[in-house]
Amino acid sequence: MRHWSPWIEDTIREMLEDGITHAISLVLAPHYSKLSIAKYHAKITTGLEMYRGHIEFARVESY
Repeated sequence: MRHWSPWIEDTIREMLEDGITHAISLVLAPHYSKLSIAKYHAKITTGLEMYRGHIEFARVESY
């Protein structure tokens, strides 16, 4: 999560440790916004950079 644990960056670390190579990110807001969806996707990118890992994410931006 962005505002409480488990933090997105910590979850990314665990996913990398578990050997996950592909995942889907789905934020539970139904429409795209830079202030919501984009911030969550940025946290995923930060986590991947922080732990020097790569996971191929399919990102659902709106539904």
